[in-house]
Amino acid sequence: MAEIRYCDGASFMAAVNPETKLYLRGRRIFSFVIEELMSTQGMSNAENALLIGTSAAGLATILNCDRFHSFLPSVCRVKCISDSGFFIRAKHLHGAQDNIIYKFRNTVLFHELAEFLPKSCTQRHVTELCFLPENVVNDIRTPLFLLNSDFDRYQLGVHVLPNSCIEVGWKDCLKNNSNLPCCTDNQLQLIMDFRTTFLKTLEKLDDNPSRGLFITSCYVHDFVYEPFNWQGIPTLQNKTIQQALGDWYFERSSVLFIDCQNLYPINCIVTV
Repeated sequence: MAEIRYCDGASFMAAVNPETKLYLRGRRIFSFVIEELMSTQGMSNAENALLIGTSAAGLATILNCDRFHSFLPSVCRVKCISDSGFFIRAKHLHGAQDNIIYKFRNTVLFHELAEFLPKSCTQRHVTELCFLPENVVNDIRTPLFLLNSDFDRYQLGVHVLPNSCIEVGWKDCLKNNSNLPCCTDNQLQLIMDFRTTFLKTLEKLDDNPSRGLFITSCYVHDFVYEPFNWQGIPTLQNKTIQQALGDWYFERSSVLFIDCQNLYPINCIVTV
Protein backbone atom coordinates (compact mmCIF):
# COMPACT_ATOMS: atom_id res chain seq x y z
CA MET A 1 0.00 0.00 0.00
CA ALA A 2 1.25 3.49 -0.83
CA GLU A 3 -0.11 6.83 0.40
CA ILE A 4 0.14 9.90 -1.82
CA ARG A 5 -0.30 13.22 -0.03
CA TYR A 6 -2.72 15.50 -1.84
CA CYS A 7 -0.70 18.61 -2.57
CA ASP A 8 -1.39 20.33 -5.89
CA GLY A 9 -4.80 21.94 -5.40
CA ALA A 10 -6.19 20.59 -8.67
CA SER A 11 -6.82 16.90 -8.06
CA PHE A 12 -3.46 15.85 -9.56
CA MET A 13 -4.70 17.11 -12.92
CA ALA A 14 -2.57 20.20 -13.72
CA ALA A 15 0.48 20.28 -15.98
CA VAL A 16 3.36 22.68 -16.64
CA ASN A 17 2.62 25.45 -19.11
CA PRO A 18 5.87 26.18 -21.01
CA GLU A 19 4.52 29.46 -22.37
CA THR A 20 3.53 31.06 -19.08
CA LYS A 21 6.19 29.11 -17.13
CA LEU A 22 3.54 28.30 -14.58
CA TYR A 23 4.87 25.14 -13.00
CA LEU A 24 1.83 23.22 -11.80
CA ARG A 25 2.98 19.66 -11.42
CA GLY A 26 0.03 17.66 -10.08
CA ARG A 27 -0.30 15.56 -13.20
CA ARG A 28 3.44 14.87 -13.28
CA ILE A 29 3.49 13.96 -9.57
CA PHE A 30 0.72 11.42 -10.05
CA SER A 31 2.46 9.87 -13.05
CA PHE A 32 5.85 9.66 -11.32
CA VAL A 33 4.39 8.06 -8.21
CA ILE A 34 2.56 5.37 -10.19
CA GLU A 35 5.60 4.72 -12.39
CA GLU A 36 7.81 4.45 -9.28
CA LEU A 37 5.43 1.94 -7.71
CA MET A 38 5.42 -0.07 -10.90
CA SER A 39 9.20 -0.13 -11.34
CA THR A 40 10.41 -0.57 -7.75
CA GLN A 41 7.48 -1.99 -5.79
CA GLY A 42 6.27 -4.59 -8.24
CA MET A 43 2.89 -3.02 -8.93
CA SER A 44 3.28 -3.80 -12.64
CA ASN A 45 2.96 -7.49 -11.67
CA ALA A 46 -0.05 -6.99 -9.43
CA GLU A 47 -3.22 -8.96 -9.96
CA ASN A 48 -5.36 -6.41 -8.11
CA ALA A 49 -5.02 -2.63 -7.87
CA LEU A 50 -7.13 -0.09 -6.02
CA LEU A 51 -7.03 3.71 -6.06
CA ILE A 52 -8.77 5.31 -3.11
CA GLY A 53 -8.98 8.89 -1.86
CA THR A 54 -10.81 10.83 0.82
CA SER A 55 -12.60 14.21 0.54
CA ALA A 56 -10.68 16.38 -1.96
CA ALA A 57 -8.64 13.31 -2.78
CA GLY A 58 -11.93 11.45 -3.24
CA LEU A 59 -12.69 13.90 -6.02
CA ALA A 60 -9.16 13.36 -7.35
CA THR A 61 -9.82 9.61 -7.33
CA ILE A 62 -12.88 10.07 -9.54
CA LEU A 63 -11.07 12.36 -11.97
CA ASN A 64 -7.96 10.15 -12.19
CA CYS A 65 -9.63 6.75 -12.07
CA ASP A 66 -9.38 5.96 -15.78
CA ARG A 67 -5.88 7.40 -15.92
CA PHE A 68 -4.84 5.11 -13.07
CA HIS A 69 -6.26 2.18 -15.01
CA SER A 70 -4.32 3.20 -18.13
CA PHE A 71 -1.02 2.68 -16.26
CA LEU A 72 -2.02 -0.91 -15.48
CA PRO A 73 -3.46 -2.42 -18.66
CA SER A 74 -2.37 -5.97 -17.74
CA VAL A 75 -3.67 -5.97 -14.15
CA CYS A 76 -6.71 -8.19 -13.84
CA ARG A 77 -8.74 -6.07 -11.45
CA VAL A 78 -8.36 -2.28 -11.30
CA LYS A 79 -10.97 -0.27 -9.39
CA CYS A 80 -11.39 3.04 -7.54
CA ILE A 81 -13.10 4.14 -4.32
CA SER A 82 -14.11 7.74 -3.71
CA ASP A 83 -14.59 8.35 0.00
CA SER A 84 -16.60 11.50 0.77
CA GLY A 85 -15.69 12.95 -2.61
CA PHE A 86 -19.14 13.15 -4.20
CA PHE A 87 -19.55 16.92 -3.89
CA ILE A 88 -22.87 18.14 -5.24
CA ARG A 89 -23.84 21.49 -6.66
CA ALA A 90 -27.25 21.50 -4.96
CA LYS A 91 -28.34 24.11 -7.49
CA HIS A 92 -32.03 23.98 -6.63
CA LEU A 93 -31.68 23.57 -2.89
CA HIS A 94 -33.36 26.46 -1.09
CA GLY A 95 -30.73 28.47 0.72
CA ALA A 96 -27.78 26.76 -0.97
CA GLN A 97 -24.83 28.83 -2.15
CA ASP A 98 -23.31 28.22 -5.57
CA ASN A 99 -19.80 28.87 -4.29
CA ILE A 100 -18.72 25.37 -5.27
CA ILE A 101 -19.05 26.34 -8.93
CA TYR A 102 -17.13 29.54 -8.30
CA LYS A 103 -14.31 27.54 -6.71
CA PHE A 104 -14.32 24.85 -9.37
CA ARG A 105 -14.40 27.41 -12.20
CA ASN A 106 -11.37 29.19 -10.76
CA THR A 107 -9.54 25.88 -10.30
CA VAL A 108 -10.24 24.74 -13.85
CA LEU A 109 -9.23 28.09 -15.36
CA PHE A 110 -6.11 28.72 -13.27
CA HIS A 111 -4.78 25.18 -13.67
CA GLU A 112 -5.85 24.97 -17.33
CA LEU A 113 -7.62 21.65 -16.87
CA ALA A 114 -9.96 21.75 -19.87
CA GLU A 115 -7.89 19.39 -22.01
CA PHE A 116 -7.53 16.85 -19.20
CA LEU A 117 -11.22 16.46 -18.37
CA PRO A 118 -13.21 13.77 -20.22
CA LYS A 119 -14.18 15.00 -23.68
CA SER A 120 -17.45 13.11 -23.40
CA CYS A 121 -18.32 15.42 -20.49
CA THR A 122 -17.00 18.74 -21.85
CA GLN A 123 -19.01 18.18 -25.01
CA ARG A 124 -22.17 18.23 -22.88
CA HIS A 125 -21.31 20.82 -20.23
CA VAL A 126 -19.25 23.94 -19.73
CA THR A 127 -15.79 22.88 -18.61
CA GLU A 128 -16.00 23.68 -14.89
CA LEU A 129 -19.09 21.50 -14.52
CA CYS A 130 -16.98 18.50 -15.56
CA PHE A 131 -14.92 18.97 -12.40
CA LEU A 132 -18.12 18.24 -10.47
CA PRO A 133 -18.69 14.53 -9.65
CA GLU A 134 -22.38 14.49 -10.55
CA ASN A 135 -21.51 15.45 -14.12
CA VAL A 136 -18.37 13.39 -14.66
CA VAL A 137 -19.02 10.07 -12.86
CA ASN A 138 -20.96 8.72 -15.84
CA ASP A 139 -17.89 9.29 -18.01
CA ILE A 140 -15.61 7.14 -15.84
CA ARG A 141 -15.15 3.75 -17.46
CA THR A 142 -13.21 2.05 -14.66
CA PRO A 143 -15.33 0.49 -11.87
CA LEU A 144 -15.96 3.14 -9.21
CA PHE A 145 -17.35 2.93 -5.68
CA LEU A 146 -18.94 5.95 -4.00
CA LEU A 147 -18.71 5.89 -0.20
CA ASN A 148 -20.45 8.93 1.24
CA SER A 149 -22.92 10.31 3.73
CA ASP A 150 -26.11 11.91 2.53
CA PHE A 151 -25.66 14.23 5.53
CA ASP A 152 -22.08 15.05 4.55
CA ARG A 153 -20.83 17.20 7.40
CA TYR A 154 -18.39 19.19 5.27
CA GLN A 155 -20.86 19.96 2.50
CA LEU A 156 -23.56 20.99 4.95
CA GLY A 157 -21.17 23.31 6.74
CA VAL A 158 -19.44 24.88 3.74
CA HIS A 159 -21.67 24.71 0.69
CA VAL A 160 -25.09 25.00 2.28
CA LEU A 161 -26.15 28.00 4.34
CA PRO A 162 -29.44 29.50 5.50
CA ASN A 163 -30.75 32.55 3.66
CA SER A 164 -28.92 34.72 6.15
CA CYS A 165 -25.27 33.68 6.49
CA ILE A 166 -25.27 35.08 10.00
CA GLU A 167 -28.38 33.27 11.16
CA VAL A 168 -28.01 32.75 14.89
CA GLY A 169 -27.07 29.22 15.87
CA TRP A 170 -26.39 27.79 12.39
CA LYS A 171 -22.75 26.93 13.09
CA ASP A 172 -23.65 25.60 16.51
CA CYS A 173 -26.43 23.54 14.96
CA LEU A 174 -23.90 21.86 12.64
CA LYS A 175 -21.16 21.25 15.17
CA ASN A 176 -22.18 17.69 15.86
CA ASN A 177 -25.16 15.39 15.81
CA SER A 178 -25.96 15.93 19.49
CA ASN A 179 -26.70 19.60 18.72
CA LEU A 180 -29.65 18.79 16.43
CA PRO A 181 -32.25 19.34 19.18
CA CYS A 182 -30.92 22.91 19.41
CA CYS A 183 -31.46 23.59 15.70
CA THR A 184 -34.40 25.68 14.61
CA ASP A 185 -37.15 24.18 12.48
CA ASN A 186 -35.79 26.05 9.44
CA GLN A 187 -32.30 24.70 10.03
CA LEU A 188 -33.55 21.15 10.42
CA GLN A 189 -35.56 21.50 7.23
CA LEU A 190 -32.49 22.68 5.33
CA ILE A 191 -30.49 19.72 6.63
CA MET A 192 -33.21 17.32 5.50
CA ASP A 193 -33.54 19.10 2.16
CA PHE A 194 -29.82 18.65 1.56
CA ARG A 195 -30.21 14.90 2.02
CA THR A 196 -33.12 14.85 -0.42
CA THR A 197 -31.08 16.85 -2.94
CA PHE A 198 -28.05 14.59 -2.48
CA LEU A 199 -30.10 11.45 -3.13
CA LYS A 200 -31.82 13.00 -6.16
CA THR A 201 -28.40 13.89 -7.54
CA LEU A 202 -27.33 10.26 -7.17
CA GLU A 203 -30.47 9.15 -8.99
CA LYS A 204 -29.34 11.08 -12.07
CA LEU A 205 -26.33 8.81 -12.51
CA ASP A 206 -26.72 6.14 -15.13
CA ASP A 207 -27.28 2.50 -14.23
CA ASN A 208 -23.70 1.22 -14.38
CA PRO A 209 -23.45 -2.41 -13.18
CA SER A 210 -19.79 -1.95 -12.21
CA ARG A 211 -20.49 0.96 -9.85
CA GLY A 212 -20.88 0.52 -6.11
CA LEU A 213 -22.65 2.67 -3.52
CA PHE A 214 -22.60 2.80 0.26
CA ILE A 215 -24.51 5.90 1.34
CA THR A 216 -24.96 6.26 5.08
CA SER A 217 -26.87 8.86 7.09
CA CYS A 218 -23.99 9.39 9.50
CA TYR A 219 -23.13 12.99 10.26
CA VAL A 220 -19.51 12.58 9.18
CA HIS A 221 -17.08 13.49 6.42
CA ASP A 222 -14.27 10.99 5.73
CA PHE A 223 -14.42 7.32 6.54
CA VAL A 224 -11.18 5.76 5.37
CA TYR A 225 -8.83 7.83 7.53
CA GLU A 226 -11.01 7.40 10.60
CA PRO A 227 -11.38 3.60 10.56
CA PHE A 228 -12.31 3.38 14.26
CA ASN A 229 -15.48 5.27 13.35
CA TRP A 230 -16.56 2.33 11.21
CA GLN A 231 -17.58 0.57 14.42
CA GLY A 232 -20.38 3.09 14.84
CA ILE A 233 -21.68 3.04 11.27
CA PRO A 234 -24.89 1.02 10.94
CA THR A 235 -24.89 -1.87 8.52
CA LEU A 236 -26.81 -1.48 5.28
CA GLN A 237 -28.60 -4.58 4.04
CA ASN A 238 -26.79 -6.41 6.86
CA LYS A 239 -23.37 -5.48 5.48
CA THR A 240 -20.65 -3.40 7.12
CA ILE A 241 -18.60 -1.01 5.00
CA GLN A 242 -15.78 -3.56 4.98
CA GLN A 243 -18.06 -6.35 3.81
CA ALA A 244 -19.72 -4.17 1.18
CA LEU A 245 -16.39 -2.99 -0.24
CA GLY A 246 -15.07 -6.56 -0.32
CA ASP A 247 -18.18 -7.89 -2.09
CA TRP A 248 -17.99 -5.12 -4.67
CA TYR A 249 -14.26 -5.27 -5.29
CA PHE A 250 -14.12 -9.05 -5.68
CA GLU A 251 -17.43 -9.10 -7.56
CA ARG A 252 -19.17 -11.42 -5.15
CA SER A 253 -22.34 -9.34 -5.43
CA SER A 254 -23.56 -5.93 -6.51
CA VAL A 255 -23.50 -3.23 -3.84
CA LEU A 256 -25.96 -0.36 -4.15
CA PHE A 257 -26.75 0.44 -0.53
CA ILE A 258 -28.48 3.63 0.62
CA ASP A 259 -29.76 4.33 4.13
CA CYS A 260 -33.43 5.13 3.58
CA GLN A 261 -34.43 4.74 7.22
CA ASN A 262 -32.90 7.78 8.90
CA LEU A 263 -34.42 11.13 7.98
CA TYR A 264 -32.05 12.97 10.32
CA PRO A 265 -28.26 12.62 10.60
CA ILE A 266 -27.16 10.00 13.09
CA ASN A 267 -24.13 9.99 15.36
CA CYS A 268 -21.64 7.36 14.22
CA ILE A 269 -18.57 8.63 16.06
CA VAL A 270 -16.96 6.11 18.37
CA THR A 271 -14.85 7.57 21.17
CA VAL A 272 -11.61 5.66 21.71
